[in-house]
Amino acid sequence: MSAAIPPEPRFREDVRVARAPGALDPQEKVFTWPHLLSIELVAALLYTVGLSLFAIFVNAPLEPMANGQHTPNPAKAPWYFLGLQELLLHMHPALAGVLVPGAVLVGLATIPFVDKERKGIAIWFSTSRGLSISLVVGLISAIWVVLLVMFDNWVGVRPFMSPLVSSILNSCVGTKAAPGLIPQGLWFMQEECGSVLIRHTLGIPDAWGLAPVWNQWMVPIVFMIGIPFTALQFCGRYGRLTVREQMIALYAYFLATFITLTIIMAGFRGFGERLYWPWQVNPFPD
Repeated sequence: MSAAIPPEPRFREDVRVARAPGALDPQEKVFTWPHLLSIELVAALLYTVGLSLFAIFVNAPLEPMANGQHTPNPAKAPWYFLGLQELLLHMHPALAGVLVPGAVLVGLATIPFVDKERKGIAIWFSTSRGLSISLVVGLISAIWVVLLVMFDNWVGVRPFMSPLVSSILNSCVGTKAAPGLIPQGLWFMQEECGSVLIRHTLGIPDAWGLAPVWNQWMVPIVFMIGIPFTALQFCGRYGRLTVREQMIALYAYFLATFITLTIIMAGFRGFGERLYWPWQVNPFPD
């Protein structure tokens, strides 16, 4: 006589469902309400209170009625384009308005194809060093942007490089290279001194003895590539950076640069797009 065999339990606690690498455990998930919406509600209330207090204590007078025949000075773009408007003051319009935004969009779109690591997806800063890398790179980028804007505003690339270009012309042409007084024909003389290189690289000089291709294209491109490269090298001194950490650093560079340029144009550019302290900016210049 055989003993009855108990039926196989339908659910077992020791069964573990295989999950894809990096996937969240169902036990770690939370509901949108109340966990997310409660935080968003508190943030919305704090923002509303802060905006109300700002409106009570800060005077914001209305401008005169709009006149289509009179453009405000300065005419500023919406806030999300102010960073690009600031770039337009320092480089060629095609570089600032087309190539730089296009490169940023292409770079953001290629991140999933470059960073193929599945671990840590959708987690802020992802790695243990992600936060520190973001802070360091963001701080370096913001400082560099502020210094470059101040340099371009009070010194300028052309006056700074003018003596260097004049010395090159003096050595190659053999005459005193006063800015704006170099005859065009002298650019094709003394080939042994590198006139071909000067002719094709510097071009015909402007009033400062420097071709626009240098101060509007070459110098901005060098700094836009050099700043993130220097920041990556600095962070790499404290340990080899993974692909994920390099992507975090590059995004921190982009975000810090965008925010800094937006703040400068929004709060420090006044009449004629000149630099002022925020309390010196007159919204109604004479």
